[in-house]
Amino acid sequence: MKVIQKKDKKHVAIIGIMAFLITCIIIIGMNLELTVNKVLLELSASYLIGIEGICIWAVLYRSLQSGITRRQIRYIAIGSLSFSLIQVLCKSYEELGNWNFIFASGSQFFKACIYIVGKSLIVATVLLLCGHLFSRIEHLSNHQAYVSTKSIWITGVLTFVGIIVCWLPYCIVFFPGSNFQDTMTQIMQYFHFPSMTAGIKLTDGVTTYFSGHHPIFLTLVYGSFVKLGVRLGNPAIGVAVFTIVQMIFLAGIFTISICYYQRIGVHKLVLNSMAVIYAICPYFSYNSVAMVKDVTYAAFILIMNLYLFEIVRSNGKSMEKRGFKLGLTVALLMMMLTKNQGMYISVILFLAFGFRYRSHFKSILMTFGVALILYIVVFNKVICSLLGVNSGGIQEALSVPFQQTARYVAEHENEVTEQEKEAIDRVLDYKRIKRLYNPVSSDPVKATYKAPAMSELMGYLKVWAIQLIKHPTIYAEAYIHNYYNYFNIERICGIGYGRYFNVSYRKKFLEGCGIPKEDYEYLEVRQNKTFASARKTIGKEMIKLQKLPVIKYMNAVGMMFWFAIGIGIMCCYSRKYKHLLAYLAIWLTIFVCLVSPVFDKRYVFPVIFSLPAMFAFYFVKISKN
Repeated sequence: MKVIQKKDKKHVAIIGIMAFLITCIIIIGMNLELTVNKVLLELSASYLIGIEGICIWAVLYRSLQSGITRRQIRYIAIGSLSFSLIQVLCKSYEELGNWNFIFASGSQFFKACIYIVGKSLIVATVLLLCGHLFSRIEHLSNHQAYVSTKSIWITGVLTFVGIIVCWLPYCIVFFPGSNFQDTMTQIMQYFHFPSMTAGIKLTDGVTTYFSGHHPIFLTLVYGSFVKLGVRLGNPAIGVAVFTIVQMIFLAGIFTISICYYQRIGVHKLVLNSMAVIYAICPYFSYNSVAMVKDVTYAAFILIMNLYLFEIVRSNGKSMEKRGFKLGLTVALLMMMLTKNQGMYISVILFLAFGFRYRSHFKSILMTFGVALILYIVVFNKVICSLLGVNSGGIQEALSVPFQQTARYVAEHENEVTEQEKEAIDRVLDYKRIKRLYNPVSSDPVKATYKAPAMSELMGYLKVWAIQLIKHPTIYAEAYIHNYYNYFNIERICGIGYGRYFNVSYRKKFLEGCGIPKEDYEYLEVRQNKTFASARKTIGKEMIKLQKLPVIKYMNAVGMMFWFAIGIGIMCCYSRKYKHLLAYLAIWLTIFVCLVSPVFDKRYVFPVIFSLPAMFAFYFVKISKN
């Protein structure tokens, strides 16, 4: 046992005093009552104070021993304060529907600042600890020995089998599989039934069978599997076949990502962590049996990200290989086919990578160009035209301004002029938007969209800009209220999908269209009754998992956003600026979430599926040649 010298004892005493003072600030800050309209923010658990003090002392001792720079302090201070501020904002909007926990008055602002500082000190301690861990793993990764092909194959087989074994209970319990309301709508379209979503009628089942509101490619895929089951005598057979194929496909992708990192020298600690996360994390196991478009899209986003990682790692050298270019083309095409916004992400990726790797521009142009032409011209213009696909409209892209207009009318209707009312009413139903306004979802307001002419739409946008100048805080609050849960680590919203939605779910709608039950009951799929209670138990346990101390934060959808953002900050701190380009598709996915109609966990699946690979890529050395 190492003996502490006198100098070291003095050093330990100073750190102990610092830890005590910091703990006191945390206690004062976290126990301040931030009350507005008799609504209390929250209090810290007193029994954790002693543990906090010990942890802070240990981290400070380790940090000061190894040395801590001003740059490190600056990054940690900005990160922890930003995180704490946003969490308080999230709580304020959750409880009050506005930011009054901070900005209600001068005294409230002062108390909020103390609270935020107390909370940020805890976050800073965690960040310091993570920084030490990352440095250690990076050091080990840089000294990895050569890995043989045989070793990679052994790792691949063991990982694949391990993941499948861990997922198998979900396949059995949820047999033949699960889905989401949108999937049911897509199946209705495939079998030429009228369909609707968010109050908007998508098809009439007579002249318009398909709608671009959902990815047509996946509509055809999901419908084909169900049709296979119908031909074999039971649609559940088709759903089961899809579930098994998807499980194998996902397990294969995750295995390949681990083998890729093993080949390029990432430490086995990272590889083992990835394998465990993929095998037991509910986001992967629970959704491996879900026929949901966002799960399929997330899988292809991960594949495409692995290609982007390799381009960055090899400094563009990999674009010289024909097989690599073919694989990237297919990955880009599948990403676009499985999600409507995939085309815009592909265009931005092409511009960014084409500019960064100008010496390989021809290869990048050919790869991205072929994928875009196949999607825009061959699929959208030719195949979709032959299928008679009805365009989904641009209302999805206008979710943010629609929501801001609705809040403006709800709070300042007396200031809206007659000309502004007319301009708004040409695009939205002005008489209804005040009543329909839901602060956390733009779907009700968006459902009143009238598909106006371009001139009428431009007239509305002019009114939107004028009202923005009049009351910018209304627009800011409307936006924050709609999207704050993407950053809220306290939000409990479930982890995946366990139910199978049948066409009968739209029974009232179909009856209104004059379609009797006997016309669509042949599509009904029943999950195994034997495990009905087990399915309910799993669903309840997933919710409980999001309520457990510490563990709940690791499973919170909001924390997934923070993990992705944190990786970017770590890259900036470590001056790994080249790594940031590899993560561009993830940043674009986050941006899409922040302009989507509503907060939904499935929108975050592409980020969640790529997170383990993002973390692993942080430890990869980029070629200089």
